[in-house]
Amino acid sequence: MGLRFVTALAVVSGVGLLVSVPELPGSGSAGIRQRLGAVRIRRAPSAMLVTMLWVLGTFVVYTYLGTLLDSVTHATSAAEPWLLLAFGVGSFAGVLLGGRLSDRVNPTAGLAGSLALLTVVLAVLGLALRSVPGAAVGLAFWGLVHWASFPLIQHRLLGIGGSHGDVLLALNNSAVYLGQTLAAALGGVFASAGLLTALPVSGAGFELLALLALALSTRAHRSTAREAHASETPVVAPASASGNA
Repeated sequence: MGLRFVTALAVVSGVGLLVSVPELPGSGSAGIRQRLGAVRIRRAPSAMLVTMLWVLGTFVVYTYLGTLLDSVTHATSAAEPWLLLAFGVGSFAGVLLGGRLSDRVNPTAGLAGSLALLTVVLAVLGLALRSVPGAAVGLAFWGLVHWASFPLIQHRLLGIGGSHGDVLLALNNSAVYLGQTLAAALGGVFASAGLLTALPVSGAGFELLALLALALSTRAHRSTAREAHASETPVVAPASASGNA
């Protein structure tokens, strides 16, 4: 639609945020040592790993989506922007859905469900990309499921970080960028090897790994919590026979 339209849209969005977002008290700026120190928070490293794998699974496909639309979908240059718009519309709806879910369900359970569904969506995306209508539906649903996970990830991180939750969210952005970088590099390896059509399946594999990392982290946390509870529970000795007499 042109650079002027995009610039105007950015200005309108900025004004809208300035007017609608309430002013909240901050906790002060954090130095680099404090930011990196958030890694030492229990469960933080595993949470960062889940984020990185989640991003890697989607962006190993999305980075080369234009090439896939050319070589697999055979979409025309006029159709491709609309297909990308379908992904964007689905993504917008996904963020709204994820925000509502994070207020209503356990964020870990909700994230597990979204990762499982995202694994299935990416696994069948290769079939959907074989036609323009299928690509439109597949891309919209892909964007919906992927970005519904993001508010759940953030909500979970705030619970893990406690009073340092804001620092953990900032560190999580680094995990996002790392996942995007690795996705571009790995996707390039697939493309160079002539395995471009295998990208959706490989993306599904990374989402499955993210789900596995989440499950293992949750299981370890519950085991640690049970052990801590057991150590804090006082042991009551049985009354002696003379005491009962």
